[in-house]
Amino acid sequence: MERAKQKGLWSNARDAWREALGSKRYRWIFLFSAIFFAASNYLLVHVLAFSELRDGGEFRDPFLSLFDPIDITWFTFVVTYAATATIAVYLLLRPKRFVFGMQAYAWMAIFRVWAIYFLPLDPPETILLLDDPFTQAFGSGVIITKDLFFSGHTSTAFLYFLLSDRRDLRSYFLASGIVVGACVLLQHAHYTIDVIAAPFFSYAAYRLTVLYDREFFGIRETYERY
Repeated sequence: MERAKQKGLWSNARDAWREALGSKRYRWIFLFSAIFFAASNYLLVHVLAFSELRDGGEFRDPFLSLFDPIDITWFTFVVTYAATATIAVYLLLRPKRFVFGMQAYAWMAIFRVWAIYFLPLDPPETILLLDDPFTQAFGSGVIITKDLFFSGHTSTAFLYFLLSDRRDLRSYFLASGIVVGACVLLQHAHYTIDVIAAPFFSYAAYRLTVLYDREFFGIRETYERY
């Protein structure tokens, strides 16, 4: 029974993509979105590397001073990657929303580039390093600590919330964003303002994508709910 359901799921995804890619207009929008997504994240990676090499500001966070940090790295990333896997499956079944999601994430990456570059911060003195197991296994192994304002993990989870149109998934992603935000604060991996500001940047990226698609691609379809 479960195998039949999975076969139906991926069969639906295949059919949806076959239909979408049959449109020349969609193929051009997809290509643009993929290039924009890759370029913005390439730029972000280099800005993050640059930020680790310079001194930034530091301040006393009155909320973090109320408690000692707790190392909950693995729990944080279980929540993060579970949400990422869920949105990936959800978007793969919806090609138009998939390209919209790429664009929205790319705009959020641009916002992070701007914020990290123009507002350099050093992490709280009490930080417990947020050691991403995926990065350690497959990446350079360098732990980034100065990607502070605004929280990338929190903003990403809230963007997932905005991208979904099912009530159960919206509730799940909203809860994930709240949990992840709480986790990075409990670990003193971010200042409080980094987490509070994150959903606003998610929303700005979402709305900018709606505006951009409407003005440049003439898309006036689905994303007006928020």
